[in-house]
Amino acid sequence: MPELKNDLDPIKESLGHLSARAFKNAKRLFSDAGLLLTNRRYCSALFLSIACLEELARYRFFDKIMSAFINLEKLPDYDCTIVNIIEMFSKINGHQTQTIDKNWAKSTRIKKIMEDITYIQLRFPAEINGYPTYPNEKFWEKKAKIMVHLLKNTFNYYDNVAALRKLNNVLHNEIRWGIFGGTAVAIHRGNFHRPLATLEVVIEDDREKLRKILREKDIELTIENKGGRLRGYTDIDHIKVEFIFQNDQNAIQLSDGKFEFENVEKKRFGRLYLPVIDVQSLYRAQVRQREHLSGDPQIEMSTKKQRSLRNILKDVRVLQRLIKR
Repeated sequence: MPELKNDLDPIKESLGHLSARAFKNAKRLFSDAGLLLTNRRYCSALFLSIACLEELARYRFFDKIMSAFINLEKLPDYDCTIVNIIEMFSKINGHQTQTIDKNWAKSTRIKKIMEDITYIQLRFPAEINGYPTYPNEKFWEKKAKIMVHLLKNTFNYYDNVAALRKLNNVLHNEIRWGIFGGTAVAIHRGNFHRPLATLEVVIEDDREKLRKILREKDIELTIENKGGRLRGYTDIDHIKVEFIFQNDQNAIQLSDGKFEFENVEKKRFGRLYLPVIDVQSLYRAQVRQREHLSGDPQIEMSTKKQRSLRNILKDVRVLQRLIKR
């Protein structure tokens, strides 16, 4: 007997198609904006960046509709505007905007930049002593660079979420594992508080089993000796993943020696439920790493080490707030 399709299946398929197309359009516009920025065509880069934002707004809308259908919730209102998309921008880029343009994450600021570009500055230029004035190259350059930078962080966020989803699908119920480091801190927090270069994963020390699981999904695993410790490395959709093998049930080897963690717990992150190392253990690990990186104050640190220390300090502050809740 043929399987009966749910009446909502065609709607879900259509929404999925519209959502995927909007995201694909947004990525294409972002790529073109970056190319224009490189070629110093700042005004055009800014126009395409705003068009990219609008496509991201559509993507979020269709994604919300899809989620509502799946969870039988009330359908969300249509909010496909630049002003509404700032909710996403603030959540993803809040840690970046303070150092670039502290007002950029405010909805009024986005609205103002729209008016600057599409209405006031181009159609109704201001006048000084009776002569019309237009924004100079520096105006367009500053705004284009800010927008492209924030969009880059936004797509990095989506890429990391996609990699986490794929990693979870591959490892779920197959092997004992848990997310570690800055990624785990972000999951406990509910969103990414800083850009992440690598997804760190604590995993059962069965390298052949892991290799087999990944190979079935056409994912290659490389084993390397890093500072006397074996590590596994792979790429998932161009996102780097580092596997830290467990010494026993709840212990791993870090750069400053053996580290024991308490447990792995499931945490919700968007629509994902992911296994992560508990907050207290993460805090102890990051404090240890902070002390290890600080080292001798008389010795000048490399740029890479300074960046790592800054990231660890951000993690420690986030974890301190989470512990106090």
